[in-house]
Amino acid sequence: MDNLKLVAVDIDGTFVDHNNHYDLAEFRRLFKVMQERNIEFVVASGNQYPHLARLFPDDLRDQLNFVAENGALTLAHGREVFCGGLSWSTLTRAVAAVKAIPGANYIVSTPEAGYFPANSAEFFKKESEHYCASLAEFDDLAEIKDKQILKLTARVEPAEVPLIEAAFKDWPDLHVTSSGFGYLDMINPKLHKAFGLQILGEHFRIAPEQMVVFGDSANDQEMFKLAGRAYAMANAEQILLDLTDYRAPSNEENGVLRVLGQLLA
Repeated sequence: MDNLKLVAVDIDGTFVDHNNHYDLAEFRRLFKVMQERNIEFVVASGNQYPHLARLFPDDLRDQLNFVAENGALTLAHGREVFCGGLSWSTLTRAVAAVKAIPGANYIVSTPEAGYFPANSAEFFKKESEHYCASLAEFDDLAEIKDKQILKLTARVEPAEVPLIEAAFKDWPDLHVTSSGFGYLDMINPKLHKAFGLQILGEHFRIAPEQMVVFGDSANDQEMFKLAGRAYAMANAEQILLDLTDYRAPSNEENGVLRVLGQLLA
């Protein structure tokens, strides 16, 4: 791809394996090539920024770009270029709806931490440690009323995901999308990963057709539709497989780095 100027990767199920690992030595090698060619590297994920940042070495972190919280927070080379999210009224309505779902757990994302109810299931608290670098509990949702709310994430049984998506589909102020493994990101409908990429595109003067993206879940579909080329992982959900003919080996096989190596050869 001769006009490549930006590479964006999802994280879970795409860039890292099930242990949050990737081939760091190979990434360093490829990142050096990208820098030499003025190609921006973007981490585009539903996860919080502190968690995403800790996946990369300190010496590289401020040279990367991040679209975190499914587009609610975007950083360019360590500097915040956009922060948005949900209104308090939308959050309280959505939390009430989630609490009515049997067995559901939830976490509220803010720029500084992910907040969950103190009475959340223990398995959910443990899982949250995997996805969030900064966590806090609350006894009453009102305790975080004055914070910037980036998004709400619900955790349900995977088989229930389509039913939950259908239940929220008519909410004008909330977009619900699967991020895999029984997780549903509930975000401002104007915000998604493609929105973050557009912000970065304007910042760096990069057109969508100069972008290549990698993903595996439904919350990647907007950036698949935006970018000049999109690679669905071998383990991707069908909704992404239907959007592109380009494939990458699975996240357990360093699929992103393998394809990126070919693109940069």
